[in-house]
Amino acid sequence: MLSPRTMSNEATQVEGLPAIIELPGGESVTVPLPAGQVPAYAVLPALRALVNAMMQRVKDASAERGEAITCRAGCGACCRQYVPVSDIEARALAQLLERMPEDRQARVRARFAEAEARLREAGIWDRLARGGRMLPSEHRPMVEGYFHLGIPCPFLEDEACSIHPDRPLICREYLVVSPSIHCAKLERKQIRRLAAPQTSTALHVMDGAHDPENYNVFPLVAVLEWLRRHPQEPELQTAETWIKVFGAAMQVRFGDSVEMVSRPLPEASEEW
Repeated sequence: MLSPRTMSNEATQVEGLPAIIELPGGESVTVPLPAGQVPAYAVLPALRALVNAMMQRVKDASAERGEAITCRAGCGACCRQYVPVSDIEARALAQLLERMPEDRQARVRARFAEAEARLREAGIWDRLARGGRMLPSEHRPMVEGYFHLGIPCPFLEDEACSIHPDRPLICREYLVVSPSIHCAKLERKQIRRLAAPQTSTALHVMDGAHDPENYNVFPLVAVLEWLRRHPQEPELQTAETWIKVFGAAMQVRFGDSVEMVSRPLPEASEEW
């Protein structure tokens, strides 16, 4: 296994002209946006930067209250939870996997296969792999049963995330200020999780823009199976359009008053 020092600590690089994405309250982040018509997953690096800035606000507010965030490398408790993703992040994760050296890629693929075998044995693989939203009555028993199987994320190595810069949005939202032992035992009443913007759900809504009430989500461990079942090419739009769709999903779905406007920096070409 790789040690944390040998894991990838560099985020996926994207070529494009720099653009400003404005956050509520006057803050902004500067990110490269790809040119032309692109699939939604091509703007994930920009969305990750945006989400990181939003989560930093949550962390700063927590520090002002004297609350220490206990999440850190070496505690992989949350990496055994049901981590919902949708098609956008599935495609990005699959591409990330394909770029890994062959020996490392083989180890990660073996973990995906082991997770599938465990979930098949538990009798819940088919339900999880086909995706779709769960009714509240189904969701909690499913995710609790999943957790108690103890299946680690395929990207977990030495109890640390080996793809930390490229991890899903929902992983960025999970910020806990209670002792990690409560997460390890899924003691819900003792887990103190910081309230954070539901950016991951907005991404899922963005993914299901044609039917925002019936978007597809599935566990991260089913990413490869999902893409095998859905080989069709994704929809293409400009990066700026995708950013606006994400902002609309945040605002309409959750009333977070998120109005993001992407535009070229003053020194960028007017043809951008």
